[in-house]
Amino acid sequence: MPSKDFKENVVTNLKLQFKNETFINGNRLLMNGFQRNRLLPFDSVAHLVLQWSSRSIQVELSDFFEGDAQVPTKSAFCQARSKMSGQAFVQLNSQSCNIFYDQSSFRKWKGFRVLGIDGSTLQLPSHESVIEEFGQHSFGPKADALKSMARISYLYDVYNGLVLDAQMGGFSESEAALCWKHLEHCRSGDMVLFDRYYASYPLIFTLLQRGIDFCFRMKEDWWNVVEKFSGSKKMEDIVVLDLPEKYRGQYPHLPGQVTVRLLKKRGGNGELQVFCTSLLDCKTYSRKSIVNLYHQRWNIEEAYKFIKTRLDVEDWSGKTALSVKQDFFAKTLLLTLCNIMCFNVKPQTKPKLRVRGNRPAIINRTYAMHQLKKSLYTWCAGSVCQQQIELFQWEVACKPEFSPGQTHYKKQELIMKGLTLLPKRYGKPAPVFCGDHRSPCRALQAPFVG
Repeated sequence: MPSKDFKENVVTNLKLQFKNETFINGNRLLMNGFQRNRLLPFDSVAHLVLQWSSRSIQVELSDFFEGDAQVPTKSAFCQARSKMSGQAFVQLNSQSCNIFYDQSSFRKWKGFRVLGIDGSTLQLPSHESVIEEFGQHSFGPKADALKSMARISYLYDVYNGLVLDAQMGGFSESEAALCWKHLEHCRSGDMVLFDRYYASYPLIFTLLQRGIDFCFRMKEDWWNVVEKFSGSKKMEDIVVLDLPEKYRGQYPHLPGQVTVRLLKKRGGNGELQVFCTSLLDCKTYSRKSIVNLYHQRWNIEEAYKFIKTRLDVEDWSGKTALSVKQDFFAKTLLLTLCNIMCFNVKPQTKPKLRVRGNRPAIINRTYAMHQLKKSLYTWCAGSVCQQQIELFQWEVACKPEFSPGQTHYKKQELIMKGLTLLPKRYGKPAPVFCGDHRSPCRALQAPFVG
């Protein structure tokens, strides 16, 4: 049932779990870990990992224990965190998502919860434990630079901003392999969006068997049926897919045939885009609405950008494989919590400033994350109340930002082409010559040519 207090319930659950002996026992790596009353109990270590920023360990400890007579050393913190599993943050993230979906009126598309699956990579520190768990690979023009990289993957709610599941593996593990691990978190009534290179017969047949709807971006020359459709004049068609013989022995539980719908759209640059979906009703789910829905998948790319550029996930707080997993899953939990706390918060601006040009005012997620990290420990240490949550929402609502809008991207595209973007009254963009002393970055600041 929807509840107005779901945000308070999410914070209360975090507070209770940090003190719950069953939760602590299930997420400690040593039998005697966090048994005695020390300066760094389980909840303090977890909060330190969550609030970590790009500063030294001792500075973080000094700020966290500000006002206390005794401040732990960085050696004590490193020993304490070695006793805690990174799965603690995975469980807290899952519990927070469950509370949100059970108690809020979350955003849907035509009754579907819309999820996206995509992957990315992270550069890891050089340490023996990292090399042992994630491997080491050669990079560079001559393949002479050895680095440890991780492959990560998110199952992401593109409308509500929650990470339902996060996976982390070695660089040699493909995004498609990590994708299969997300399926246990999907349910009937979900619409899952996939980028190119994810489509496969076993995956499509498995999704349909589990009652999970989907929309794949297809490579137009991968399958015969898709290649034939790409060359036809039809803009959409309903086709039957036969499970290839080579998969029938490997997946005996899958049906032999399924029916799907193929769509295509010609992009602005002339590129042909082909989609495969399980939604067969052409009247309820028009071709245009499905293509527009697929474009919402871009929000998962924004989520990766946020954890990399705003949360600095690759600025690891430790060098070991354990600390790397703790940092990644902690940042993922922060991303989920921030979007839960900002859910349905509307920017508070003067009426004339609600739109700047064609750019609407939106919540400043960077500022919201700053406020969340500053408030989270206070909420969990004391008695959280609705007034504290409302104060957080008011502070975030009063510091909005304006979305870049189409003009921003047009400017960037013109800069790459060596052009400036002129106001309409000046006509076409003026070229910036190769011999111009101005750098491309300053081209937009240069006087316009009439």
